[in-house]
Amino acid sequence: MNSTLSRKIQKVLDIKLDSEDLSNALEELSTFYTLNSIGARRNLRNEIEKRYLDINIQFLDQFDQLNKNINELVLDFEGIKSSCVDICEHLNSTNRVSSELLKNAHELSYNLKEIKEKESALQQFFKKFKLTEQEEQSLTKKEIDSSFYQTLDRLSEIQNECKKNLMSNQYQKPTYEILEIITKHQDNAYRRLYQWTKEEIKQLLIIETPILENINNSIGNSGQVLTDQQQQQQKVMMLPIALSALQHKPLLFKHCLDEISECRAKTISNGFITALSFGGPNGIPRPIEINAHDPQRYLGDMLAWIHQCLASEFELISTILSKVTIKLNENNIDDNVDSDDNNNNNNNNNNNNNNNNNNNNNNNNNNNNNNNNNNNNNNNNNNNNNNNNNNNNNNSNNNNSNNNNANTNNNNNNNNNNNNNNNNNNNNNNNNNNNNNNNNNNNEENLIDPIIKVLNNSFECINRPLSIRVDQILQSKPGVIITYKMISLLDFYSRMANLITKGNVSRVSSIFGSIKSNCLSVFFTQIKDNFDRLERSPTIPSSQDLLPTNDIKDSINKLSELISTFNSSLIPLDEREKEYTPVFSSFIQKIINLTTFSATSSKLPLISMAVFMINCLSSIKSVLENYSFTASNLELLTCQIEAHMDTLVEEQTSELLQQMGIGPKLSILQYSDNKSPLSQTIGMDRLSIIQSIRQFDNCLEQSFGTLLMPNCEKLSDTTLRSFSKKSVSNLISVAYSSLYSAIHDTFNQYDEPNSVFQYKPDQIKTMLDF
Repeated sequence: MNSTLSRKIQKVLDIKLDSEDLSNALEELSTFYTLNSIGARRNLRNEIEKRYLDINIQFLDQFDQLNKNINELVLDFEGIKSSCVDICEHLNSTNRVSSELLKNAHELSYNLKEIKEKESALQQFFKKFKLTEQEEQSLTKKEIDSSFYQTLDRLSEIQNECKKNLMSNQYQKPTYEILEIITKHQDNAYRRLYQWTKEEIKQLLIIETPILENINNSIGNSGQVLTDQQQQQQKVMMLPIALSALQHKPLLFKHCLDEISECRAKTISNGFITALSFGGPNGIPRPIEINAHDPQRYLGDMLAWIHQCLASEFELISTILSKVTIKLNENNIDDNVDSDDNNNNNNNNNNNNNNNNNNNNNNNNNNNNNNNNNNNNNNNNNNNNNNNNNNNNNNSNNNNSNNNNANTNNNNNNNNNNNNNNNNNNNNNNNNNNNNNNNNNNNEENLIDPIIKVLNNSFECINRPLSIRVDQILQSKPGVIITYKMISLLDFYSRMANLITKGNVSRVSSIFGSIKSNCLSVFFTQIKDNFDRLERSPTIPSSQDLLPTNDIKDSINKLSELISTFNSSLIPLDEREKEYTPVFSSFIQKIINLTTFSATSSKLPLISMAVFMINCLSSIKSVLENYSFTASNLELLTCQIEAHMDTLVEEQTSELLQQMGIGPKLSILQYSDNKSPLSQTIGMDRLSIIQSIRQFDNCLEQSFGTLLMPNCEKLSDTTLRSFSKKSVSNLISVAYSSLYSAIHDTFNQYDEPNSVFQYKPDQIKTMLDF
């Protein structure tokens, strides 16, 4: 085979029919090769080459057009480049001409920014330290409303900001000027508020029951026309706010409290006198003095009225002073209504200085700040004033000086000290006060709640009329029981008054306590006089029953009623024994003394006196046993009863032993010297012993072991009676046993001792126990 043909065949065979290029070529071929003939196949190459040539011609035409466009673009670019060069030259020329202008504009812009910052700072300064026109108008308006108090708070804020600036040494000159203006506004505002508050207090609080409804709520619909009652409510509603604002001026605030106290005192006094003499409206309730014949009812009605009035007054005053947060120290107030107020505060490390000087003339304020030192000296003089202040590091000096003539004040303070010096001189006075480290002259114990202060001053008016009427009751000499019930009433209402004032000791409670002390004095005097009268003519007890006499019974009944009254009081359980002891111990001791005096005056036998004393003491004890707070007296009574029981048992035993025949023998046995046999002692021979023992046995057998004990039977207390009988029987048994042992003792040389006794000691004990 021809090699050329072989290569072609091999080349055809190597063609990959799935090739993408072959597929694309055949697809393109199908677009123009439609007829598969011999001629077409022969001309296929020429056809393809022709098409190839046409395509190249088309590419050439396209590139000619592209070349033409590029040439046009180049020409345009050259034009733009030329224009840009012209612009740059123009800009350079303009930049050279306007560079100075731009520099000036930049400087003006910077200056404008600074001016705006200064303007903003100035606006902030005025906003912080200056009142607006509306705020200034609110201080001078005819009516005082909420805007007035907002402006007053604003003045306080500005004043505090000024003090901060002074402390940080910033803007001192303008700050002093602003502070002077603000202080003037503040003084005028406080004076105006004080006068308004004073007038409103006189108008609103002089009536018996001021309107309290909605006092803590605002009156709505301010645009509507208010009725007289609503206007009064609105005024009452403003009082707590006004008093809250005035608390920053202690002296003005104190004067307002005094005004409230005076108005309420008049109302309370008139109401009390009316209740005493005329009663309520139309005579209901009836006048209190209509029950003057009944001391307990009379005093109880008066105290009940005062208690009810105290409750309503406390509610009223608490509502009016609900917004007040300070407490008052009546001994240290440095403000004056008719003068200017100067307050200089300088604070450094570990130092606090407050100097307030009020005068009717010129005011000079000098502030000197040294290293960690604050010296504030305010000197107001009509004549020559010399003030020398020497301060060390970390010192605080407070100097208040009011002088009409030449005054010289020297204050020397040590480290970390607070000194308050108040010097008021008409001539030449030198006062030096030195306080130790970290000491304050304002003692917290002297602080008082404004509510309690007003109540105390208001209710001072009831002291005299109530005390006079109680004295009249006491002069009528009521009984001991009535007097103590009056004491109990006073104690009850005193404690109720303390409950109303929430634990604070009020003047009402003090008045009740003072009257209670007077009643206690009368009570003790009545007890003393009563028992002195009874001891001068004591009642002799009856020898038949030996029970307490009528006088003693009456005293014990009074004691029972008194303790019952005491037990029904409001005294807390943990305080009852403390309150009980000083009042009742003396009364109980008086009864015991009366009992002893009656017993000794009766000239009764010792055993009868013991029985009488036991009956009286047990009667007293029976009264005290029901109460836990009488433990101390019960212990005393128990000891005395036991002592008298010992006497009774011993005497009753001795009496029975004498009746039973062995008493003389036991006496000989008790006093024998044990040096010689007992059988040789006179009266202790064997025959005498046998006769005595036989008599003892006969008495015991006849009574069937139950001995007659007439004195023990007279004991009124069954427990003591049973105990005394048992004790007597035990002593008789012991006495018999001792005699039995002595007879059987060989030292005493008795013949046939067993034949002497019919019963052994154990048998005797069994018989007596039975």
